[in-house]
Amino acid sequence: MKIRLRLVSTAIAGSLLLSAIPLASAQSATSAPVAASAKLADSLKAVTFTSKQIEEKNEAFEAKLQIPVASGLLDKKFEAKLNASIEEQAMNALAELKEQSATDKTEAEKDGYEFRPYYLDVSYELKSDGGSASKGVLSFTVTTYTYTGGAHGSAFVDTYNVSNGAAAQTLTLDKLLGAGAKEKANAAVREELRANPDNYYADSVKTFKSISADQTFYVSKGIVYVLFQQYDLAPYAAGIIEIPVRSALSLKPSKAGKAGSTGYYATTKGVRMVPLRAVASAFGYQVTWNGKASTVQLARGDKSTQIVLRKNSFSLNKSAPVKLSAAPSMLQGIVYVPADFLSRILELKVSISDQG
Repeated sequence: MKIRLRLVSTAIAGSLLLSAIPLASAQSATSAPVAASAKLADSLKAVTFTSKQIEEKNEAFEAKLQIPVASGLLDKKFEAKLNASIEEQAMNALAELKEQSATDKTEAEKDGYEFRPYYLDVSYELKSDGGSASKGVLSFTVTTYTYTGGAHGSAFVDTYNVSNGAAAQTLTLDKLLGAGAKEKANAAVREELRANPDNYYADSVKTFKSISADQTFYVSKGIVYVLFQQYDLAPYAAGIIEIPVRSALSLKPSKAGKAGSTGYYATTKGVRMVPLRAVASAFGYQVTWNGKASTVQLARGDKSTQIVLRKNSFSLNKSAPVKLSAAPSMLQGIVYVPADFLSRILELKVSISDQG
């Protein structure tokens, strides 16, 4: 699935804020606290996972389960309940498959038609590790794939989002996105449906009303993604659909207008120059530096572009090159591009205020 990230950049309180949806104020640009305290969040260790592996097979079915077992949450009671709940759900799925496959195989033999063995696969993926770098947000997905005959099987993804603290809590969109979380998510979904209509049902823009009360979502690198199951918004081939609701990256201006590792600076002509790797990586681009050629390659999905240091010529996917407000530069070993590179080349909506 092709996902277009929408970027809004606003200078607020002396910083350049990059976000995947419009933010009304500095307050709305800040996620709700998810750790017990700032001091605690700074000392959190990453939560680790091991797998409880179960494999079973007979003439009626085959099952391969990798059940995640979390370790390292500060709240051990919450951790135990979480692990028990995930294992119970996986084992229930296995028990149901065993019973159904045995019954259907018997019926097939009785009626004289071919029976194809059923299949179950349970796997997981860690999205945010709950440590200090993740601001205490633990987020992971558990995918259950089943095949019970027909042309193909089906997958269902459960998501788990937890605030890692002395008293762990299940995180909600409201806690992560603040006031108006549901409408922020709805706006992001509508924007994606309008931007890439060929990826979804023909009437999806009209038929989509709202995310559900128990909408699945996960958090990865500070970005909240709402997740839609197979057939929710598109045909089977589209798979599980993930739409970014919000990504926030705060870039503070460097002191005395000089370049910094995560700061932007202004040229003598007033052009804001942003650190390419920090910004592009935050929005899912793979960044590759070629020192011999003095070039940087960016790639994400079907989008790619290459920039050449000190050459004011930019293009996307080999389109006709254009000139921007400044050429790429390197200061203190960091490559910078003009802010209009984000809107005109990466096709992200950008609005920068005059406030420093």
